[in-house]
Amino acid sequence: MESNKYSDYSLQELYALYTKMNQDGNPNEAQIVYEQILLKEKTNKGLGHSGLALLSDRFAAALVDILIMVIPIFSLSMIFFGFNRVLEIAKEYTLVYTLVMLLVGQIFYLAINGWLLYKYGQTVGKRFLEIKIVDLNNNLPELYRSYGLRYFVPALFPLVPLLGGLLSLADILFIFRKDRRCIHDHIAGTRVISVA
Repeated sequence: MESNKYSDYSLQELYALYTKMNQDGNPNEAQIVYEQILLKEKTNKGLGHSGLALLSDRFAAALVDILIMVIPIFSLSMIFFGFNRVLEIAKEYTLVYTLVMLLVGQIFYLAINGWLLYKYGQTVGKRFLEIKIVDLNNNLPELYRSYGLRYFVPALFPLVPLLGGLLSLADILFIFRKDRRCIHDHIAGTRVISVA
């Protein structure tokens, strides 16, 4: 098979080559490289990691992280303003409210997950489900990538007029591709693997 021409490449080299071929618009050759990546991962050659995280684990981790974020923010909003006043503020000051909530959300996110992202490449949900963020060489990414590019940049998608919702939806739907990398993974040069 044609994928044998990449059989001597390390897993690190294959990840880098796959990313480059996708960026250069060479999907046929990228597919051949991807098949070799799957083969190497299956036989535990190369870096010896346990493989890509399951979709169900990624979904469950995201759900845990959302609940951990929403509960304190919602509770504080209700304590300080009450439900009706929050709705009034949201209607009257749509852009300001959105920006303030974005800022508050990011502060909470970093307070809850910043150290875990920095030290382990995990959020609370990812740690609970034994999955983690790595770069394409299977190394722990820098915080500016694991948080800044991977979480903060996509949080700005909804602010893009007309296309924001579509960008956010596309970001999520990218997880169903073979490489299981969302748009935010491509922006940050990361992927999510199982550590169990």
